[in-house]
Amino acid sequence: MHACCKTEGYYKIIGTPSVDASGPRFKALETISVSATTDMKYGCRKFLSFLFSGAAVNSGKYEFRQIVTNREIMRKNVESLNGINNKAYERYMASIKSGAIIPSAGMDKVTGDKAATEDMAESFLNSLSTISAYYYEDYTIVKFTFEELAPYYAGDRSLDDAIRYLDDRTTKYIREM
Repeated sequence: MHACCKTEGYYKIIGTPSVDASGPRFKALETISVSATTDMKYGCRKFLSFLFSGAAVNSGKYEFRQIVTNREIMRKNVESLNGINNKAYERYMASIKSGAIIPSAGMDKVTGDKAATEDMAESFLNSLSTISAYYYEDYTIVKFTFEELAPYYAGDRSLDDAIRYLDDRTTKYIREM
């Protein structure tokens, strides 16, 4: 629950505006996918069903920061993260009380450190349910973008040509995946 601007109240999520008004979006750090041409479709389907059902999570610890497959798992993950946050916050406040840390004036407002509450967790989970657009950054396509736009910015290529070359390379790359 870091980066809160006040000591009371909830955090605010500031999204990035979208040109097409598609709404809030999220970015996958890691994904799991199966090729359409696999000869192991049944096994892949069973594995993905296993992940999405939450059956893979069978311990009392829910610290899956990268693989969150359903709301129940996310809720448990948020509970765990709130606990970790609150323990760290307690240590921080104890250090201030003991004099081990002397915070500069207003530093708490800058870092936004505070205890996490159940209301904050619920607000966070509710905000996640409004995400409507999936954003996937493919580093090869990002590389293509830099390579094809560099001549445009150098004045050696028109914008229309840069877009056409970028579109051609990206289309070929996606077809070959």
